[in-house]
Amino acid sequence: MTADRRFSEAEVADILERATRDLGGPTPTAGAGMTLAELQDVANEVGIPPARVAAAAGSVAGHSVERPKATLLGQPRRVEHVVSLPRAPTDREWERMVVDLREVFGSKGELDGQGNLKTWLYRHLHVHVEPHADGYRIRMDDTNGDAGGLVGAGIACLVAAGFFGFLLLSPTVSGGEVGFVTTVAALMGAGGVGLLTYARRSLPRWATQRANQFAAFGARAKALLAAGDEGRSPS
Repeated sequence: MTADRRFSEAEVADILERATRDLGGPTPTAGAGMTLAELQDVANEVGIPPARVAAAAGSVAGHSVERPKATLLGQPRRVEHVVSLPRAPTDREWERMVVDLREVFGSKGELDGQGNLKTWLYRHLHVHVEPHADGYRIRMDDTNGDAGGLVGAGIACLVAAGFFGFLLLSPTVSGGEVGFVTTVAALMGAGGVGLLTYARRSLPRWATQRANQFAAFGARAKALLAAGDEGRSPS
């Protein structure tokens, strides 16, 4: 791990959570794009030893996988969020998390997995609970499939507009037909531009909303586990 490496937002949160684990104090907050030295400075302000931050960063760097950001028309099309957990949720805790997911996203969804590998699926949205490093994590990701459909329809409209525009150059189109073909070409072109513009403008709003939903759910899940296992049978 190089000293000048800059960590992603998910990695920063993971590093700080690991560094503060078992200390009993507050977990500092920091943004994406920070180096190890910058993270150590932030953590040192609340009394976290730099050595703990370095160890946590080494652990995260050894297990993290950087994914290329999926974009469409220059805007984010995929959102991913990772939350570290100290342990796997019990069956009862997982059930409560599923209820939370159904309320947030307005769908029953589908359940998959076995043992401590648990998954909730809804369309392109996936929520996984899985082992990671020395603990567990919730890995959430979603891809906007609707925007892809809008872009495809917009391109189809532009192609159709080009076709009708080409007809205007044909000697077989004359008289009153010219006005009709021109109108159709203009409408198809305007529709195509409108669809592409709407898709491009809607993606940032969707990505922000989904990122906020993921972060809020992750925080509630961590609080649920911190409150204790209500579903554990007495020994």
